[in-house]
Amino acid sequence: VQFAVQPILTKRCIAPGTATSSLVLGAECFKISGCLLALSAGGLDAWRAAFKGWTLRGCFIAAGLPSVAFLVQNFCVQVAYQRLDPVVFNVLNQAKVAFTAFFSWLFVGRPQS
Repeated sequence: VQFAVQPILTKRCIAPGTATSSLVLGAECFKISGCLLALSAGGLDAWRAAFKGWTLRGCFIAAGLPSVAFLVQNFCVQVAYQRLDPVVFNVLNQAKVAFTAFFSWLFVGRPQS
């Protein structure tokens, strides 16, 4: 339902001149807030378990490249919401699974199951 409705809501509720970077930043801040809220629900033990053994350097190594990839993806998604027809956006968005499988096979050599 989200993928069907979100492009329509984006076109209706967000002004055409809105900076895409501010939309991406707002979405990422909302995600971080939700994660921190979920972690807080587990209490102090959940915080300790989540951060046990982590270093700042290790965090950047493990999450740096995927974070940048998701940032670029979210930026492109926001631009696509504003410029593409909702049906075209949904078709392209669903095609990412096929592209992921193809490039997984091409670069990693992992066969499809």
